[in-house]
Amino acid sequence: MATNYSTPTHFVGIHEKAFIFEEGVKDEPDLCLDAFRKSKEFHQCWIKNEDKCLIFHEREVQKQFLTEVEQNQSGCQCTIQIYHDSSSEQAQGRAVMLYVIQDGQNMVVCCTENKDVCAEAMDLPSKIDKDAHKAVFYRRSLQSGTDMYMFESSLYRSRFLGFNKSSEQSSLDKLVLCQKDDKEVNERCEFSLFKCK
Repeated sequence: MATNYSTPTHFVGIHEKAFIFEEGVKDEPDLCLDAFRKSKEFHQCWIKNEDKCLIFHEREVQKQFLTEVEQNQSGCQCTIQIYHDSSSEQAQGRAVMLYVIQDGQNMVVCCTENKDVCAEAMDLPSKIDKDAHKAVFYRRSLQSGTDMYMFESSLYRSRFLGFNKSSEQSSLDKLVLCQKDDKEVNERCEFSLFKCK
């Protein structure tokens, strides 16, 4: 906990019905102003863009049309893991990680150093002591009362998950990071979430 002057404080206890804090505590391992902590809350869902489902294929994340039977296969049902954000510069939206379980591993949507997107095998961290992470995105609601969202990278601000064609001959689209400002409409970056049955 911090006071108005950003001096670290630490809860000591209760004395005669008063809450007692100690100021200036140093080297406290649990005190971190910029961090993400894994929540117990998560959602299993299908993530769709223009009626195509987000799928994990090898090391890429793509979208394609899927039948109801195909939607229940490994790599098609996505889990959105919620994280609590204690960053001093919180973005609009909820901190999340997106992943599927494929061959017994968590395949997580991650940003690469060249501002691309890949699927990476990873154990979900319980705590991240940074204000940005390659696998943390801010889930931002597009309109109140709808299931339409955008996912902004915590690592590369103003870059959102979106889709580009893999090739002219392919029916698959590849998940990428798209540069976008808040007022710009970009349907490639808009996703619907449908809870798994």
